Amino acid sequence: ASYPSQTIPTHSRPLHSSPHFQPFVMILTHSSILTFTLIVSVLVSFALASSPEVTISTDLGPIRGTVEKGAYMKFLGVPFIEPPVGPLRFSKPVVHKSWTEAVNTTEYTAGCPQRCELPPRTCPTKYSEDCIYLTVYAPLRQKGQSGGSLPVVAFIPGGHFEQGSNQVELYDGEYMVSRGNFILVTIGYRLGALGWMANVDLGLNGNLGLLDQREGLKWIQRNIAQFGGDPDNVVIAGQSAGAVSVCAHLISKYSKGLFHKAHIMSNPLVIPMRTSENASAYGRRFASELGCSSMECIRNSKLEDIVDAQYAAEKFVNKSAPLIAFMEMTVSIDGDDITQNALDAFMNGQVSDVPLMIGSVAEEALIFIMQAIKKELSTTEYIAFLTAIFYPRGAIAEVLYQYPPDPWFGDKRPAVALMGTDYIFFCPWRYGMAHTVSAGERKNGIYVYEFNESLPESVWGPHYAYCTGHVCHGSDLAYWFSSLRTANVTITPEQDALMLLMTDYMANFAYTGNPSKGHADVPQWPEFTADNLATMELQSSGSSVQSNLHPKCNFWDHIGKPYPYHFGIETVQKALAMISEKQERRD
Repeated sequence: ASYPSQTIPTHSRPLHSSPHFQPFVMILTHSSILTFTLIVSVLVSFALASSPEVTISTDLGPIRGTVEKGAYMKFLGVPFIEPPVGPLRFSKPVVHKSWTEAVNTTEYTAGCPQRCELPPRTCPTKYSEDCIYLTVYAPLRQKGQSGGSLPVVAFIPGGHFEQGSNQVELYDGEYMVSRGNFILVTIGYRLGALGWMANVDLGLNGNLGLLDQREGLKWIQRNIAQFGGDPDNVVIAGQSAGAVSVCAHLISKYSKGLFHKAHIMSNPLVIPMRTSENASAYGRRFASELGCSSMECIRNSKLEDIVDAQYAAEKFVNKSAPLIAFMEMTVSIDGDDITQNALDAFMNGQVSDVPLMIGSVAEEALIFIMQAIKKELSTTEYIAFLTAIFYPRGAIAEVLYQYPPDPWFGDKRPAVALMGTDYIFFCPWRYGMAHTVSAGERKNGIYVYEFNESLPESVWGPHYAYCTGHVCHGSDLAYWFSSLRTANVTITPEQDALMLLMTDYMANFAYTGNPSKGHADVPQWPEFTADNLATMELQSSGSSVQSNLHPKCNFWDHIGKPYPYHFGIETVQKALAMISEKQERRD
């Protein structure tokens, strides 16, 4: 069955216009069913300061944040695990020691050690190995106002597992929680080799960053009621590497019960997680770069040497893999916590059965292709690239038929990016979810979307000029978080309405597990099935439900039968390296 185009109005009724979505401020009385205690102490009068301070008691100790605009509480840099330094470096996270004096959480903390090259407002302004903290944004409830506990969105940021931070302006939750009337918690985790390096020879299985994230989810279970939140209604959400992490938690038996819904944003599902063997190959090279043969030696190395060794090892291991999406930092299949790739787990029905909201953006692969292939790609090079990947599988003729080189456009990199968006991002999800729902064993719905709206030019910065006018990987974040409103850029009324609509969908999903159901006045977003392939296309010109948004996915589904979707990653890496060498010789 197909669904007719359904145009979404450019303005929708705010959530707080319904009695169920009331503004949330101060002391909250609670029902006997959902019991919690909110200890709030206003330290500065609203009349004397625009951002009075507020103190909340957690199970570890009190934290002091601010009340912003009389509408929500903000806590930045909330401790939850011991800093992973000294003897705790390359060790499993340890719950933070308790404290008695209120910890100041009014400023962003440092980001983890990295060489950040992400767009503006995404990189931290300072770095330290002591970098694992939470942020909490919670609506305020007026004194004496009654109501139930609020849902919680636990967000895991992306950045290739080696860049970025949750302590940045991009993830400011002001507009999201004020309109959506839910609580936002962003979770920090270790990056790079410090968080994801594995070396079975030395007894290190990797995935320390994943364990950090899990401790953040456990903190929410123990403490979110103190902020007015419901520990039994948590959405785990993440973008890019954060989305890969969300899928890992959906797979892991150790994360079950810590969340109840999942929002997966731009997960390159076709890219496999590392096997123990592959992960250890990087780990051995990393140790070699440090000149170490023991964990004690690695643990006692200088921080700058660890960072240098991380990038040197990546460069060595990935000589045939220039595409940044394929770098070594990712989740490892360790046989216990993580037992299989996410696509396989979905196909096998071996993921937590919770409501899912899954999305990608219209030109996911463009940013990666432009980084991997630095110069314009000729028709000859384009055909050589595809031949190297698909000729061994007898599919080159079909691929060229589906993605022919444009004779009127000199640079063929956009054609590669189009193919990459289909093959790496959108189509694997469509394929996997169609099989998942066809199995008939799921009790909860799946809702699929594609984001198709570009960002203002200045948002990308000088290093990503090629994303101007395009919908590159990460374009949706500033809309989900409504952070364009604080970015000092010009946005259209239609773009502003799109941000509001996306917040309404997110809030409905947080409350009910269905983006259409709740008290926000939004058009229907049907549940995805193998028959309707329903995909909500989000864009300022009028969002609509599509039944076959990427018709070339039918071709990739056909290819995926004899060759699993992640059949060609190593071949793609080698083909990219070949093109780079050809271009160097050409010049």
